[in-house]
Amino acid sequence: MRGPDEIPDQQIAVPADDPVVDGRLYAPPLTWWPTPVTTAWQWLRDGRPIDGADRATYKPRAGDRGHAVSVRITTSRRFYRDGVYESDARRIGWGRRPQATARPSFVTPALPGGVVRVSRGHWTQRPTDYTFTWSSDGRVLGHRRSLRVPRGLAGRLLTLEVVAHRAGHRDGRATVRTRVFRG
Repeated sequence: MRGPDEIPDQQIAVPADDPVVDGRLYAPPLTWWPTPVTTAWQWLRDGRPIDGADRATYKPRAGDRGHAVSVRITTSRRFYRDGVYESDARRIGWGRRPQATARPSFVTPALPGGVVRVSRGHWTQRPTDYTFTWSSDGRVLGHRRSLRVPRGLAGRLLTLEVVAHRAGHRDGRATVRTRVFRG
């Protein structure tokens, strides 16, 4: 039995400079002789198979961040030994930070003693969780999506920082401000 000849020295193809969570990795196009009948791909994390990652492309998940990912390509043809190629591993970095495409906005006015509510805004990267921090003059007032405005803030600036979280990604932030009405 004879094995196929391969052209090695191929890297995982990455459209950007570095592979990141929720990015896309492509198995390198290899040239084999004779042409194989079947080709199988298996993506590996730190040298171990990743369940369900058996296509020519792979989308790194949050659990891949910080780990080395490579691909093993196996070709077969009747009467020949299987051809096996494994790419160099690439370390997976943080995914793109969520960014506000529509900033958070005030849904109700900021009135002393009243409850002010905000929308979270619209974000890229589909955040899975949000953190809210209300403050005025450097003093934190609360961490919910709405806030009962203290009466002593009439005429003062009210600030809300919204932090968008997604596993495997750095946090995205947006800040909005409004002046509390004088009662």
